[in-house]
Amino acid sequence: MRLAEKGSIAGRIALLLVMGAMVFYCVSCSAPVVITRESSEKTRPGWIDHPPSAQNTLYFVGIGAQADTLPEGRTAAYKDAVRQIADYLGVKVDSTFEDYATELEQNVKAHVSTKSSAVLYKVEPVKTYYEKLVRTEGNFRSEKYTVYCLVRFSREEASKEMALESAQRKEEAGRAYAYYLKGLGYEKKGDYYEARKSYKAAVDILAGIDDDVQIEASPEASKALLADCRAKEARITAELSKIAFRIYSQDNGNALGVFLSNLKAAVSDSGFSIASGSGLPGYIADGRIRIFPGSYTMGNYFYYAETELSIIRYHDRKTVRVIAFKAKGYGLDRQQAELDASKEAGVRAGRRLAAALRKDLDIPGKSGQQTGKPEKEKKKIVLPYF
Repeated sequence: MRLAEKGSIAGRIALLLVMGAMVFYCVSCSAPVVITRESSEKTRPGWIDHPPSAQNTLYFVGIGAQADTLPEGRTAAYKDAVRQIADYLGVKVDSTFEDYATELEQNVKAHVSTKSSAVLYKVEPVKTYYEKLVRTEGNFRSEKYTVYCLVRFSREEASKEMALESAQRKEEAGRAYAYYLKGLGYEKKGDYYEARKSYKAAVDILAGIDDDVQIEASPEASKALLADCRAKEARITAELSKIAFRIYSQDNGNALGVFLSNLKAAVSDSGFSIASGSGLPGYIADGRIRIFPGSYTMGNYFYYAETELSIIRYHDRKTVRVIAFKAKGYGLDRQQAELDASKEAGVRAGRRLAAALRKDLDIPGKSGQQTGKPEKEKKKIVLPYF
């Protein structure tokens, strides 16, 4: 028995040796990896590391690395150069490319338009250089391009643009300050809804100004004014988010209590608060609930809760919205069915109430996204050979 076991072990070892030899043979016979490098010029141009300098012209070098195709690399390099120009000027730019083709040559001109929305200066491509890395393994071949693009633009145009951007920022900050003063006036009169709108308008403008701009006739610069407007908007929003309830029912027992508790819970979960006796509410939910029996089906009682709520601004008594619906509940006994209908009605009323308040106060929902006009799709930039 032991001899048979020894023979079996020896056979296994022999089989493993044969398999190892086959693997080594396969590996040694696999296709070698061949890497070649090509470039558009014999030597790497000096302008890549040391761009030219001139009295009236500025130069930048953009890089497009690891591109799958040469056109993609050119586009990436050119866009990188434009981004550098934007950083230099301290502006936000959108780049669009226009092609001008003739029988003899093809020139590419880039128009860089800033937030002032006019075509302000030209960015001209001067030279390009690329390096191509080719990897070949059997029938597999891949290429990667690294492209360098030298561009130039006028110092005079750059100075004009920076002056224009500075003037525009001051004008925008001045508009924001005017909204801020309106907010103070509305708040003094007790019109908190309009005050909040004014502060919010100021915040929207100031948030788009990157620099700290001194505002004429204002003791605060733009950054400090932005913080002040945000604080005032948040304070008023918190006050307006308080809700008081005046709900009537023919049944003041458990059903009404279940309805109110679920209504308030749904409102609180949506980010609003319940007004206490010490403070004034921002809104009043005024209405009624009527609970009545329905059918008896398959061993269950069905009840309905008919609800109607008017959402009223407390300060100007304006009715924002009227909510009316009918909810259904069921249970093995009448009381359970009545309470289930009251619970369902409370949850639905709370969610609809919160949605109406968010719309009136222009507050985003839980997703953090506000509805509005969709952003325009940016044009695809295609940079041809030059």
